[in-house]
Amino acid sequence: MANLSSPNRMLAFLFLTLVQIQSKVFCYQYKVGDLDAWGTPTSSNPQLYKKWSTHQNLTIGDSLLFLYPPSQDSVIQVTEESFVKCNIKDPILYMNNGNSLFNITSKGQFYFTSGVAGHCQKNQKLHIAVGEGIISENVDSADAAPASAPSYPTVFGNIPVAASTSTPATSTSSQLTSTFQDRVVIIFEMEEVIGARLYCCSNCRNHVALHDDVISKAFQGKSGRAFLFGHALNISVGSKEDRELMTGLHTVADVYCSDCHQVLGWKYERAYEESQKYKEGKFVLEKAKIVRENC
Repeated sequence: MANLSSPNRMLAFLFLTLVQIQSKVFCYQYKVGDLDAWGTPTSSNPQLYKKWSTHQNLTIGDSLLFLYPPSQDSVIQVTEESFVKCNIKDPILYMNNGNSLFNITSKGQFYFTSGVAGHCQKNQKLHIAVGEGIISENVDSADAAPASAPSYPTVFGNIPVAASTSTPATSTSSQLTSTFQDRVVIIFEMEEVIGARLYCCSNCRNHVALHDDVISKAFQGKSGRAFLFGHALNISVGSKEDRELMTGLHTVADVYCSDCHQVLGWKYERAYEESQKYKEGKFVLEKAKIVRENC
């Protein structure tokens, strides 16, 4: 057995071990528009997708989920020039299954619009910038488009595992230390993902939801990020009321922890728009009010 008494050798050994069990656990699936399905924005919020994109911190490995009625809409990836001019001819990518997933595997600017004529002109369009140093430029006016805009990578399928950036075993001690610290973070994140199958009330640790019931982690709640669940556990549902949300007026009911009565989020009782019907009977739980652990 190798002598691991040397600190550098021990560090190298641990580093190589951690590299072998490295897993992609930092990626997120973002539902485009949060509470809004993919559709033409309402008159009260015409810049819905522009506002949404400015509040996201997308990285390689993340994915965009577009939800919409397949009989009424679609989503296409286009060049910057086509995005500015709302030209839906010859798209880079065309998706129309109503549950379209776009996986991000490279840095850069990405442009999407509806594939239905007239929808882009009504601001059903999305521009995202991925990667450090990538600036989301203003491309709202036709003057901003270059004469010949380049095509961007088309990625469609399962969420990929990013290429390894591990430092070779011949690296210096300082390089190994830096990479080793990165791998330690990955291990802690992996333990969180694999070991915790429950979401609990942050106040009393009462079980309130199962990880397998998560539909989306990209919703927006009253106090920040929120998750959409198909089912909830050990909660009580309050009185129904009409409430103005990002998508307009909805009938919802606040949900409470059955033990400590902390408000956790709300339940969708009724959606008035056809594109929002998929949320009826489902639960939005605030990330700040729940914790994921073996509680």
